[in-house]
Amino acid sequence: MATTTPSATSEQRGGLPSIKSIILLLLPLVLLAGVLALIVATDGGLGDREAPPIETLNVQRITLPEPGLIELVVVNDGPDPITIAQVMVDDAYWQFAVEPGNTLDRLDSATVAIPYPWVKDEAHAINMISETGVAFPAEIAVALQSPQADTESFTQFALIGFYVGVVPVALGLLWYPSMHRLGRKGMSFVLALTIGLLVFLTIDMWEEAQAVGLSVAGAFDAPVLIPAIVLLTIAFLTLFGHVLR
Repeated sequence: MATTTPSATSEQRGGLPSIKSIILLLLPLVLLAGVLALIVATDGGLGDREAPPIETLNVQRITLPEPGLIELVVVNDGPDPITIAQVMVDDAYWQFAVEPGNTLDRLDSATVAIPYPWVKDEAHAINMISETGVAFPAEIAVALQSPQADTESFTQFALIGFYVGVVPVALGLLWYPSMHRLGRKGMSFVLALTIGLLVFLTIDMWEEAQAVGLSVAGAFDAPVLIPAIVLLTIAFLTLFGHVLR
């Protein structure tokens, strides 16, 4: 009597994952997104606070687009609204304009334009004062006009990308015929060297990300956000590779 064997599933055959597997993979992410949305909508269940306002203003960037003009990009990093009432430059009150408005709600960003005759190669101290009297300092260590986006700067960055991204790959491909003669041990050495370089680049990139995270608004919680993005990226690449296989 002939016997029949159960057919293999799509995962066993190495094909695409089943719909059930995809649902089980995405369901925790959907539930997590729902919980985060609920926390944001309900303000974490804290309700109204009966306490003095907490004001934190994070200076993201300072630029000098032209002589006689200082621009600051700021973000409200605290839980309460902030109204920028006054601006001091080098211990003198100065006129200013805020776009889109002087009052910033939580995580709102704005551009503060100060028509001030800054002096090249000199330092300038800036203080933004809220309507409650809290001062938020910023400093220009060396005053230099900020570069503008134009054809010349675009060409320079394109050349840098060509030197870094295209030239090394093209030169590396010239060794490809010789690598066939290295044998198994030689190829193992080359692969080990490549893995070592990737590990070094990963460590260096991690340190750079942590340094950049210190300048980001604290409300984004960069020390937690960075490893979370890393884990999500690894999970996505693993899933994408599995689908391709």
